[in-house]
Amino acid sequence: MRPVGSHTKAPMRATSARSRIWQSMRVLRRFDVPQLMATAEASRNNVGRFVLGLRRAGVIRVVRQHCNGHAGDCAVYQLVRNLGPHAPRVRIDGTCWDPNGQRFIGGEDD
Repeated sequence: MRPVGSHTKAPMRATSARSRIWQSMRVLRRFDVPQLMATAEASRNNVGRFVLGLRRAGVIRVVRQHCNGHAGDCAVYQLVRNLGPHAPRVRIDGTCWDPNGQRFIGGEDD
């Protein structure tokens, strides 16, 4: 037997870590890796790889470099190309697939 009211609620759709990271980037506009880890509840490895891929594709840029020797000091990034609500997919070849515009970004044609 179903609990009362359960038939009226839409099922929760699980979001991927990359989708949560992307949404955090879109909201924050300027961010560092620890901020993304906290707001998206994602691992340092996942955030770092996604940031690196988006940086190579020209979607984000470094605003302030990491200063070695200072505890808690991280590079600060800025979103320069807000591609839309769906997270871009970082590819091994350094390009990204933009599901919003249905195109590749970061290649020679972009």
